[in-house]
Amino acid sequence: MTISSYVDRLNAILLPFLEQRVAELGEREAGAYNFYVQRLARNNLLGSYEIKLAERLLARNLPVSAIHEIGPGYGQLTFLLAMAGLPALAIEIDQRRYMTGAVMLEALVKAMPEMAPPRCALIKGGFPLPVSPGIQNTALALATNLVYTTSAEQQNIIVAAMKQYKYTLIDVDRFFEKRTTDAERAPVFAMFAHHGFAKPEDFLDL
Repeated sequence: MTISSYVDRLNAILLPFLEQRVAELGEREAGAYNFYVQRLARNNLLGSYEIKLAERLLARNLPVSAIHEIGPGYGQLTFLLAMAGLPALAIEIDQRRYMTGAVMLEALVKAMPEMAPPRCALIKGGFPLPVSPGIQNTALALATNLVYTTSAEQQNIIVAAMKQYKYTLIDVDRFFEKRTTDAERAPVFAMFAHHGFAKPEDFLDL
């Protein structure tokens, strides 16, 4: 199957479920906020960048045992990667989004039993987790939309923990804050260099 086929199936299974949950709980309590309300309006849980990233990851076929997504929201990208055959784990700190993501994953596993852990999992917690999953040195750390207010100390803790992974893949324009210029991106690259990362490589330019 192609990524677009997996996207269609994921939407067919989860969009009606999410619409019902938002109707019952409200946008805030369902963790939808404005972000997922817009996606519901477009009838697509996945953004175009997530679809292109999934396609690129499959095309590159990196030698990793799993993908750990940090700050996944409901976990839709994690779900898509797992559907496509890449074992994936999502780590979400927002309680409302985690709860909705967890029941969405339950619905997905009911429709597709092969999606049960360890193929796909969602964990409630901040990164790094107090208890490590234990396979970082063979896995890929992924952060596509990690925009939230945090201290410089905590940012460094997160980046240092990413160093445990075989690969780290981030969207530099949405890492702790939104960035649009090379001058704004420079501190991110400097922080990774400080923690011993190799010179960054472009993976996907959107």
